[in-house]
Amino acid sequence: MSSEFLSELHWEDGFAIPVANQENKILEDQLAKLHKEKSNLQDQLRDYEDRINSMSSHLKNVNQEFLFTQSLYKARECEIESEEHFKAIAERELGRVKDEIQQLEKEMAIILERKNDKEVGVTCGPASAPALSRENRPFL
Repeated sequence: MSSEFLSELHWEDGFAIPVANQENKILEDQLAKLHKEKSNLQDQLRDYEDRINSMSSHLKNVNQEFLFTQSLYKARECEIESEEHFKAIAERELGRVKDEIQQLEKEMAIILERKNDKEVGVTCGPASAPALSRENRPFL
């Protein structure tokens, strides 16, 4: 009923209602303090909500970056594993090639020894040279 009366008078919230006694004045002061405290708490709540939203967004970005870093780490691990595998293959191939080279060097030494033995046999006697040439050319 009093709010209807005040609205008819075009009374706004900013105007103070005439105080009848000291007790009402104390109640009005308490009400004003409570309104101010409510306003401050609402502002603080909005600030906290903004901070929470910012932190949530930041956490989302950090999680995405963490997942990306994890995937890079796994990719690098796979790359290192592949490199170690190819290194092992190359080392085995190198060992095989070294063995083959040693085998060929042995064969070459044997062939050179046979060649030297035949050269020594050919140059031992002058009489054997014509015989050798006849053996090499039987149809001439």
